[in-house]
Amino acid sequence: MINDMTKGPPLGLIIRFGWPMLIGGLFQLFYNLIDMLIVGQVNGSRDLAAIGATASATFLVLSVTMGLATACSIVMAQFFGAKKEHMVRVTLASSIYISIICAIGIAVVGVFVSGSLMRILQTPPEIIDGATLYMQICVGGGAGVVIYNSAAAVLRAVGDSRTPLYFLILSSLLNIILDLIFVAGFSMGIKGVGIATVIAQVVSATLCVLYIAWRYPIFHLSLREMRPNWKNIRLILRIGFSLALQGLFIAIGEMTILGVVNSFGTNVVAAYSTCLRVQQFAILLHFTITEAFAVYAGQNLGARCFDRIREGFWKVTGVLMVLCLFSSVLVYFYGDSFVHLFITASDPNLESIV
Repeated sequence: MINDMTKGPPLGLIIRFGWPMLIGGLFQLFYNLIDMLIVGQVNGSRDLAAIGATASATFLVLSVTMGLATACSIVMAQFFGAKKEHMVRVTLASSIYISIICAIGIAVVGVFVSGSLMRILQTPPEIIDGATLYMQICVGGGAGVVIYNSAAAVLRAVGDSRTPLYFLILSSLLNIILDLIFVAGFSMGIKGVGIATVIAQVVSATLCVLYIAWRYPIFHLSLREMRPNWKNIRLILRIGFSLALQGLFIAIGEMTILGVVNSFGTNVVAAYSTCLRVQQFAILLHFTITEAFAVYAGQNLGARCFDRIREGFWKVTGVLMVLCLFSSVLVYFYGDSFVHLFITASDPNLESIV
């Protein structure tokens, strides 16, 4: 459903647009979370630590593609707000070319660089093979997540935040089923959860692309619009560069910390990895609201409604301050209970990790 956010109460529009993205973000976190939960409960804390040890390295690789997907959404939202449907389709073509290059790039990095990254991070010897294998599968087969993020960004640019959610829920459920089959049924361990994740991501990406082609005439490309528009691509890259650079700095910071954490042994790695998952859930709502505001601002920038952008900014800032306080209090008082969810009660290292 196309949603014009240049009219109506700013905060109400942002919240209505953002809640499906929030639920979608929860299910996207479930991919890696379910991998950790099932492996931690079935195989124990060592395999859980191996998967957790890949988090910052995987984010480093994917941060560039996530920044570019968001940039495509922002540029497309501006053209949509300005009622320039031809340029909306040109931006779609640009996003396709950028996604293909990104998918090839991360596949090469995943297959050939994962082992080196794990060694640079001083991953403990007892889990380094499992961590490398998991990263090779998930990043090497990361075309699905790249294409899904790009397709979801396209839909959000025109105000449709619900459709990506539906496909993400479906693929998350598929991921859980495949995890249980491969890990609990076939005893495939880390390899099984990695393969399950890749299959589920490819399914969600495929469904999202097919839906766009079927449901939205605005995205039906002519041969002329399929030609690379280098001015448009440069615009996306210019916006995406700052977003990708922000993600890279965050990832490098996390990798630096993880390199120190890894030197303390597997129990500390398992504890740190588990807490990162709790943190991701704690801050998810903040990121969702800011991403929804970016689309809102993009449409209103295209329509030259600058007063609406300022009004939306201050209202969103107030909401974020309240959310920060709430999530901080929740995690402070119930953090240990969250950690217990990840590791089987029979694990001899449980209390040390908690």
